[in-house]
Amino acid sequence: MQVDFYDRILRVTPEKFEALAMEIFKLQATFNVVYKEYIFLLKKDVNEITRIEEIPFLPIELYKNQDIKTGEWNEQFYFLSSGTSNSVRSRNPVKDLAWYSEVVTRTFLNNLPDLRKAEKAMRFVAYLPGYIENPNSSLVMMLTLLARSFDSEVIFISNKLELISVLKEKLNSLDQVVLFGVSFALYDFAKEFTCSDSNLMIIETGGMKTDSREITKDEIYNTLKNAFSLSDIYSEYGMTELMSQAYSKNSMNYHSPAWMKVIVTAADDPGGIKLIGKRGRVHVIDLANIDTCCFLQTGDAGISNEDGSFQVLGRLQDDELRGCNLMIGE
Repeated sequence: MQVDFYDRILRVTPEKFEALAMEIFKLQATFNVVYKEYIFLLKKDVNEITRIEEIPFLPIELYKNQDIKTGEWNEQFYFLSSGTSNSVRSRNPVKDLAWYSEVVTRTFLNNLPDLRKAEKAMRFVAYLPGYIENPNSSLVMMLTLLARSFDSEVIFISNKLELISVLKEKLNSLDQVVLFGVSFALYDFAKEFTCSDSNLMIIETGGMKTDSREITKDEIYNTLKNAFSLSDIYSEYGMTELMSQAYSKNSMNYHSPAWMKVIVTAADDPGGIKLIGKRGRVHVIDLANIDTCCFLQTGDAGISNEDGSFQVLGRLQDDELRGCNLMIGE
């Protein structure tokens, strides 16, 4: 059933987004058991919902104790959020890894178009302390499939000395190197080492809060820019429960693929009026989540801009810390 939507999702335009989102909403409100029950408990009449702003957003915390699926199908894989051994972690079943790979690759290329024209070999390096140990990490799978789409592979690294050694080796061969890293891990690395090379691209993947320190995104970005002065620096916004990602250059406004939209409302009123230019709670419509749930209420604080881009300002203070925020300080 959902397979029929895959091509339509990838080809959706801004003008057709709302119509397709409403069609998928009706589908998921009928065939997604958990989402259907949630709408019922809210006492919402599906037939009275006519605009995407009226759609109920499923709290993302339900992925910790519910099997979120639209329809009945056997999972090919599942993503598991990071966290401590005692914490309850989010679990996101994946119907088709080929679909996930297509979404990941298209999103990456749409946000980094210069890579399409690059004639150099593409090398992927991942500095992800705390993630590599999780074989079901969505980030680890994303990078594995992304590298594969470039006929490459990804080198996973968990310590600073190994990272500087690998970067020097790959850059000496004049390859294009794309370094993905958790924000705080890259920040700590950048305070000790420098690596200025125009063939190196940096993509930090979040991790804005630990239990022992808080550092602003601007401070992280400025530290990275000093250490990697000739490199383009991007930020990636994604999570275990989403198929899609958004990217930001220069650590400010994130841009989503055409099939993804962010809506921000007042933090204490998730079903309230859409806010533009003001801080509030981030809600995500990710149509690539056709097999699970496309309409998710997060615990992130953010700002939605007039042009459809958005900012991420960290976690809402009254929400629990999520596993995707790597606790380097533990």
